[in-house]
This record gives sequence, C-alpha cells and structure tokens, in this order.
Amino acid sequence: MTDTEIRTFIDANEWTFAKTMPQIPHCYTLKRKAKSEEDFAVFIQEMRFRGVARQFGSKSFTYLDLDGWAYWTMGAPIEETILIQQVIPLPEAQDYIVCIRQKEQQERKNRAERWSAEAQQLCVDYWSGVLDEIRPSGILEPDVKPLRKEDMRFKVGWPDFFLKAYFSRRAPKGGVWLDCRGDAGIANYETLKAHQSEIEKTFGEPLHWDVDEDRESRSVSCRITGFDANDKSDGPRQYKLLADRIMRLYHAVRPFVDPLCEKGDAD
Repeated sequence: MTDTEIRTFIDANEWTFAKTMPQIPHCYTLKRKAKSEEDFAVFIQEMRFRGVARQFGSKSFTYLDLDGWAYWTMGAPIEETILIQQVIPLPEAQDYIVCIRQKEQQERKNRAERWSAEAQQLCVDYWSGVLDEIRPSGILEPDVKPLRKEDMRFKVGWPDFFLKAYFSRRAPKGGVWLDCRGDAGIANYETLKAHQSEIEKTFGEPLHWDVDEDRESRSVSCRITGFDANDKSDGPRQYKLLADRIMRLYHAVRPFVDPLCEKGDAD
C-alpha cells in the first residue's frame, strides 16, 4: 500500500472513540464494519511491514505513523485481528489527558472516602461467607482468600479463564462471570459460544455473552438483582446465592474449558 492508498482506506472506514478507555485516548475501526475485509488485512500487513516497535507499559507493539497519527493492533495473527486502533495525536491528546487526570483525582478522592476500614471489613466478611459455601465442593485452589473489595476472582486452575463474582454496596445487584483471557481469549470465547445452548442448559438459565470491542475482551456472565449487601441479617442467604451461581457456572463451562486449558499448556 502507498501512503495515498492508506489514507484512502482510513478515510473510507468508520473510526469510533474508545469510550471505555478515556485515560488512553484513541479510536478504533472494526473488521466486521470494514468497507473491504481484504483492504483491512492488507493495511495490517503494511503496518507490520513498515511500522516501528515501541514500548507501551510492559509490552511492545508495532506502530505505523502517518500524518501525526499512529496506528496499531494487539498483535494477533492478521486473520484473527478484529480491530485496528488509532492514537489521537498531540496536542489534542494532551489536553484531553489533563481533563481525564483531573477527573481521576476526584474519583480517587471519592473512592478513598467510600473505602473506609469498615467498608473493607464488610467485603472481607462477605467473601469469607461465600468461600465457606464453595470450599466443600473442592473446586477452589487452596490459596484463595477473601478480598477487601467488591469483586473477587475464584481460582480454579484455569490460567486463561478468570472465574469472578461481584456485589455492590451501593445498588441491589451482584453477579458472576467467566472472563476469557490471554492471547487465545477471543478464540476460547468463540469455542464456548459455539456450545452456548449446552452451557446454558447445564447452568439452568440464559447467560449474558458479553463482547467489549475496545479491549478485545470476552466474557460469559450471570447477573443477580434484588439483594442488599449491607443487610448483614440477609448475609447467609446472599452467600449461598452467589456461591450457587459460581459453582453452577463452573460446572456448566468446565467440559469445554478443561480441553482448552490443556491445549494451551501443550502449545
């Protein structure tokens, strides 16, 4: 692709601002919305051929710089890549980041006020109650301990899948979800999605199959409403409710997750 052809591709496709990551202002375009999937693949190939490697956090990505903008992907094989990302150029990004940092400072202040020692202890007590319900099943790793926050990962020996749960002190809701992680996260999610009817039949009710294009993340979840985590007298019922959903989701996906984990270990 020449620079002119690249500009034509960029202008011809729709770019969406990544609202879920305002602290890293960028846009993205999706393969499924591309004017031409062939041009989408060629553009990625050109990025990786002409681009330069730069560090972002703990990882290195290949960036193509053009007209003050930078373009990159997460590094998956071209045929598996579903979006191309575009960094907002300076000085626009700098001005935006200043606003975001001010907002984050205020949010940190609000969180500090919310997360008193009493609130943290409530979380520890809550997760201790849930763990007490789950431990007899034998599905947990021995080092799982209650956390001082409203969401928690339950380690069950699946490195590429996070089995998690949450509750809220501010709203009558909670839930359980399985997060597909790692380089094979998207492929693993698609494998589970292909068995949706079997998984939901075993689970006993419909599940939410969630896709976050911005973060290339995929998850399967069950949402629960109608309980108040601050009501300690109702705690035992809530512990049983969350523990039941965690174990049901575990057993529903296990026939499909175990082989995927074994394949990942072999690779």
